[in-house]
Amino acid sequence: MLALLWQVGKGLAGVANAELGPTITKSIRGKSLTCFVKPLTAQAWNQPAVKQHHKHHRPRIFEHRDQPPLSLPAFRLRLVKFFLVASTLVAVALGLGMLGYHSFESLNWIDSFLNASMILGGMGPVTEVKTTGGKIFAGTYALFSGLVFLVAAGLVVGPLVHRLLHTFHFDPDTVESDQS
Repeated sequence: MLALLWQVGKGLAGVANAELGPTITKSIRGKSLTCFVKPLTAQAWNQPAVKQHHKHHRPRIFEHRDQPPLSLPAFRLRLVKFFLVASTLVAVALGLGMLGYHSFESLNWIDSFLNASMILGGMGPVTEVKTTGGKIFAGTYALFSGLVFLVAAGLVVGPLVHRLLHTFHFDPDTVESDQS
C-alpha cells in the first residue's frame, strides 16, 4: 500500500525529492500531476487503524456506549445539574414575559406573572390583551414559550432516557476485554 500526496501543476515537482521520496509524474489534460510516493513500513501495515481525535474536540455531556453507566450518586448529581439549567431557563423566560406584560400592557407585577406563567405553561393569557404592541408581544412570547417548554422538558428527561438506553446497550464484556 502506498501513501500518496498528489500535487497538481508544477508546485512541488522540483522541490527536495530526497525529503519527500520518489515521485511519479503523469500528464492529464495538459496538466502535470506529480505523485510523491512513500511506502508504508511493515510495522505500519500491521497496525490497526487508530481513530484520530480532533485537536479541539468537544467534551462529551454523556458517557460513551463503551464506558460503564455512571454510579447512582453521580447520576443523581447529573439530574440535579440538568434540572437547575432547565429551571434557570424557565425563570429567565418567565422574567422576560413579566417584563413584557408589565411594559406593553401596563399590568401590575402579579398580573404580569400570572399571564406570563400561564402562557409559558401552555394555558394561554388570563387578561385580555388590548394594545397593538401587547398583542405582538403576546404572540411572540407564546411562540418563544413553546420552544422554552420543549427545551426544558428535553433537559429534564434527557439524562433519564440516556441512562435507560445506555443501560440496555452497554456490554460490560467489551470493556473488560479492551482493558486487558
